[in-house]
Amino acid sequence: MLPADIASAQVFYREGRYGEARSAFQLAAGRTKPGGEQAEAFLGAGNAAFSLNDAAAGFDAYRQAVEVAPAGSQVAVRARYLLLLQLNNAGRHAEAAALFNANPSLAGGSPLEPYYRFEGGRAQWWPAGNEMWIALLRDPAVSPALKTSIRQQSVTEWRNRGDMAGLVSALDTLIADTGDPAARFERAELASLAGDSRTASEQLRTIVANDPSSRYAGAALELARKLDVSIDPGVAGLSYYRRGAYRQAVDVLLPAIETAVTEGDLAFRAYYLAASYEDLGLWAEAVRFYDRAAAVTGASPYVHRAKYWAARVTERSGTASEASRRYVALATAGPQGEFTQEAAFRAGYVLFEAGDGAGALVAWSGLGAASSARMEYWRGRALAASADVSGARRAYERAVALGPFDFHGIEAARELGSADTFDPRFVERDLGKPVDWAAVASWLSGRVGGAAPGSAPTAACELMAAGLRTAATAEIWAAEARGGTWRRFELMREASECGLTDSAARLAVRIREEAGVASHQAPKDLLRVSYPVDYAGSLAVEAKKAGLDPLFFASLIRQESFWDPTAGSSAGALGLTQVILPTGEALAAELGVSSFTLDMLLRPALSLEFGAHYLAGQMAWSGDALVALAAYNAGPGNAARWKAGGAARPADLVEAIDFAETKSYVMRIYEAYAHYRLAWAD
Repeated sequence: MLPADIASAQVFYREGRYGEARSAFQLAAGRTKPGGEQAEAFLGAGNAAFSLNDAAAGFDAYRQAVEVAPAGSQVAVRARYLLLLQLNNAGRHAEAAALFNANPSLAGGSPLEPYYRFEGGRAQWWPAGNEMWIALLRDPAVSPALKTSIRQQSVTEWRNRGDMAGLVSALDTLIADTGDPAARFERAELASLAGDSRTASEQLRTIVANDPSSRYAGAALELARKLDVSIDPGVAGLSYYRRGAYRQAVDVLLPAIETAVTEGDLAFRAYYLAASYEDLGLWAEAVRFYDRAAAVTGASPYVHRAKYWAARVTERSGTASEASRRYVALATAGPQGEFTQEAAFRAGYVLFEAGDGAGALVAWSGLGAASSARMEYWRGRALAASADVSGARRAYERAVALGPFDFHGIEAARELGSADTFDPRFVERDLGKPVDWAAVASWLSGRVGGAAPGSAPTAACELMAAGLRTAATAEIWAAEARGGTWRRFELMREASECGLTDSAARLAVRIREEAGVASHQAPKDLLRVSYPVDYAGSLAVEAKKAGLDPLFFASLIRQESFWDPTAGSSAGALGLTQVILPTGEALAAELGVSSFTLDMLLRPALSLEFGAHYLAGQMAWSGDALVALAAYNAGPGNAARWKAGGAARPADLVEAIDFAETKSYVMRIYEAYAHYRLAWAD
């Protein structure tokens, strides 16, 4: 066990408080005799220095760590590996090659060994390094994650050498391994330059078909136009639609309706044409083409989807009775699909919302087979509105039975007076409860039989100790792909103990699902892994400052990033609490954070501070925690619009939210908060 001062410095570093971490590590190094503990302190100081972009100090600290670390110790291995890595990152390949060639292997069969050899190859890539990489690719013991990294880096190295034949071969290998659209696009460009129109066409068509939402799909469509490469108009229209280019989607899909060869093609093209019209606000045209897709004969999933969205557009146009008729027809006559239950609910709800509670009850009465906690909750509301108290109670009880920890099941329990009031204000919590792994294993054995196989650990913990979170995560998931439930149990524990909280939580959810129990039926120790608390000290401090229950704040973090501090979104949101740059700049000014930069959002302590402060501000403005969540996700302007509807209860607000993502977001955090209280509250 490390001394308390080094352990405290490591907490600072893990939370992204790099200045404090460097000072603490330096102080510990000065107080410690040469050996493993002093090497840990120097290594930590070096990590912090590099995180602060002070490469000179980082190299000095790493070299001191190498010098004082006991030969063959884990800290010596990590220090030598990190020194090699950072020399390569700095472009100091001659120094890196000299370091590697003086020590061509690590001691004691370290799990970092293949990564060390990878960096040795990077230092002297041609020709010796390339040969080393080929050997690593052939080694069955090397993880798939590292092999993918080698293939990606090979592309970079061949490109830098200007060797087109090597680059083409490396791209083909990477494409076969990952299907990466960026690699496909580069391969298409090279093929077009070489006059290989067949390969260029194949790659461009595959990008648009496999990754229609990506920016490479847009680039592929443009290059295909220049090269006169034909792209299926349905696939092209889908790509335009997915990327929000609705007018372009219409321009492609409208004539393509008449050239569809099969009924399936017609349904697909008509569906996305209708969806494009819908997003352009042209509702009559949307319904027209949804109905055309729905009229197709034969088995196509777009028939079901078109019938549902035609009903939704009809509902939005204010024609409640016609919308209800369409929903009933889909729920009863089909075809069955992903919106069957939603159609059954909306068949009655659209009438209830229009003031026809009796009509809603009639519509729902024939749809009992599609019952859900949501439908039963609203059936209870309709019965209560008609003064049928006993009928309302029975409906609420059915809602609770169908989903005791679902949003509407919880709200039904509140109507029955059997659930606490939703109150996310600050309360002291014990966030340090450990996980009893033996208890989880015993429970799992009772559910699925068998026992943990006692597999050797992956390289994840050593990689995490070396500060390589992305590589560590890849190791866990590469191993998961090759194992069953008990292997997942081992990896869940390994990830949790390494500090890969997000991976452990995802594995815990999978294990619970494989055990065949509802979320609230898992043992509390497993629940605390699937609904985790990380960075507990900073979380508690920031929650208290903001007046938030730490478990409520934890629920938001789980939804935003699943506790991955490196998470990023397509909208540019970063970190645990997914703050975007403009919001981050405003929060930095409010909180007095100087020299703020985008990458600081990836520092857990800062992300927690910003997220808690912003959420508290939305709660102060709105006076309602769920409205605040809606504002956090969709912006205060939209939240104000939903709030202005006069929603008296949480379920009313949720139905008022007309953004599917935000509706789901609010409900999921509400449900997660119930699970967090179950797992963590006394």
